[in-house]
Amino acid sequence: MKRFIGISTLILGLSLLWGCSTTGAVLKQAQAYESLPAQEQLQKTLEAAVNHRRTDFPGAAVYVSSAKGTWRAAAGVADRDAGTRLDPDARFRAGSVMKSFVSVVVLQLIEEELFSLDSALPEVLPESIYARFEHGTSITVRQLLSHTSGIPEWLVPKVYMDIGNNPERMRTTEQYFEIAGSRRTEFPPGESWSYSNTNYNLLGEVIERATGREWREEIENRILEPLNLSGTVLPRPGTTTIPGRYARGYHKLPLKRGALDLTEMDPSMAGAAGGAALVTTLADLGTFFSALYSGELFEDSRTLDSALEFVAASGFPGFDGYGLGIMHMQFEGDIELVGHMGGTAGYMCLAGYLPEHNAEFSAFISSGSDNPSPVFLSTLQVAVEALTR
Repeated sequence: MKRFIGISTLILGLSLLWGCSTTGAVLKQAQAYESLPAQEQLQKTLEAAVNHRRTDFPGAAVYVSSAKGTWRAAAGVADRDAGTRLDPDARFRAGSVMKSFVSVVVLQLIEEELFSLDSALPEVLPESIYARFEHGTSITVRQLLSHTSGIPEWLVPKVYMDIGNNPERMRTTEQYFEIAGSRRTEFPPGESWSYSNTNYNLLGEVIERATGREWREEIENRILEPLNLSGTVLPRPGTTTIPGRYARGYHKLPLKRGALDLTEMDPSMAGAAGGAALVTTLADLGTFFSALYSGELFEDSRTLDSALEFVAASGFPGFDGYGLGIMHMQFEGDIELVGHMGGTAGYMCLAGYLPEHNAEFSAFISSGSDNPSPVFLSTLQVAVEALTR
């Protein structure tokens, strides 16, 4: 099976590859903290990553929770200008982690027999939408969820630059579909894998057509409220502020000096595919992925089994498979994480569940263009060490 990488995944992958040596240096430094209590070891490792000479993100935070305990740590600042210390419970934009939330709603609707995984697009979308795409009549819901549809990405370099230059501009799915529909199909449906935000914008439309309600409302009613994810909000287009305590997000753009503050990004940027639409906390993400992996969000255990059927995928170190809105990651030291990455303007996030340790793990940095591997990989390894003591 050939493997294709979307623009956002490629950017993230290159930054991770660039930072492998940095991660190694941070891990080596962390060995000096092994005799310390888990909380202190995690804090010092995080500080070492933030302060490393090859990283430049203002702040980073990590959350780990299992039956053995809960640890939170943060290093750096929430606001570069004000110098406010970053709180580990601060809100941030989680980018493509949104895809796991959208997937859960779609799978719940399938359990309610409104359509099936193998329903073709003409069964779930109007012709005005599916006719834009080659093979639109044969692409299935399963293929949208797993990124095996072959539908092209709309986040091309020109759009990427426009988002950075005009963060408060409202965008529409119509614009995304127009861009993706004008591009060449990656491959025939089901014959390969290619990460494409367009798939999840289409799934947002599927949710709305099946329920008669906005996809945000369905996520709120079906996930946020039942799990009491009080730190998570899905701001509507036109609402660019983040409520409560939050980390400001910074992003470097090519040919521009310094990092831009892109915190006030309109939530319509990427919409149901993620981008700026999901504002959350590390603890909430931990709770969500724990509930997802345990099957708590589904009526039928077979639904979770389907979600965890991974196809071969690639994009950055550790990432080797994609299910239905869920990534599979296998890191050095036999560390397995089932969850999702989220890279967006101003932030990068990794969140998921560690099956072997029955533990929740989530981390973020307040930069959408820096190298997150010293935080994600080093703190992940330190967290696993703490869980196995």
